[in-house]
Amino acid sequence: MRLVAGCAVWLLFTVTAGAVDLTGQVLIDGQTRLAVVAAASDGGRLRRLPQDAQQITTALQGAGFQTELLEDPTTGDMEGALADLRAAAPDVALVYYLGTLGRGGVQVGLEGADRVTVTMDVARLIEAVDSAGLVGLVVLDVPWSDQAVDADVLLAHTGALLDAAADVQVLATEAEPIGDNYPSPLAASVSYGLTQTAATLGDAIDLIANRLRYTTHNEVGLLQTGSAAALDFIVLPVSPTGRAPRIEQAFWEQIRQSDAPADFEAYLAAYPDGWFAAEARARLHALTGRQ
Repeated sequence: MRLVAGCAVWLLFTVTAGAVDLTGQVLIDGQTRLAVVAAASDGGRLRRLPQDAQQITTALQGAGFQTELLEDPTTGDMEGALADLRAAAPDVALVYYLGTLGRGGVQVGLEGADRVTVTMDVARLIEAVDSAGLVGLVVLDVPWSDQAVDADVLLAHTGALLDAAADVQVLATEAEPIGDNYPSPLAASVSYGLTQTAATLGDAIDLIANRLRYTTHNEVGLLQTGSAAALDFIVLPVSPTGRAPRIEQAFWEQIRQSDAPADFEAYLAAYPDGWFAAEARARLHALTGRQ
């Protein structure tokens, strides 16, 4: 497997062996991070997919991950990359899939001239990540399709899979139609989350969730399903409930680039559960070192 070395940076997920609830674990540097990014363009219908795949690959490399990008992978490509990931046994393992989610799983190509599309069970991705690292993340960045059009179908793929992989998180979204030429909001939000300083894994998840809501005008949000300990976080479209209040928004825009801890302390005092609370806590931690 060809890996592109990523530069060392702050973001890393760490947890003691056998632990389940990772959200309170402090993010520290100094461990190995490997990622596989698989992009299946569905015969070219997902026109933004190459750009999205490159965006998330670049972000992962910037966050210290050694990353392999698979473009329109065959089943052999996917199996080989997952086997290499598992054999490397990194401290942190990640699989990011961009493409179509059918009832049988993620779409990959068969060997051969016709390149007939087949499915790979999502559990296969989770199994590879679960056996590869102490901490794992599986991201399913999939568009709307006639095979997976609602939360029930998506949850059928993920809800029961984490029973055997409690240390693996699953993020997924169905926020853009097939053939749409707009960038993936999840790719953009994960890229953002990987380049911001967060005190804990839970804060990093909050950063991604808040960015999704902010950039999609609250049309896409992070939905936590099942047991909190199982960490089965899934991103789904949600009914719009409005944007951040204008006064809060104005407050945040005034301080977001500040280097003064007091500014972020003041925001958190006024809006402890505000739209930008996770980002404010992350900035405060970066400036002061306090949790």
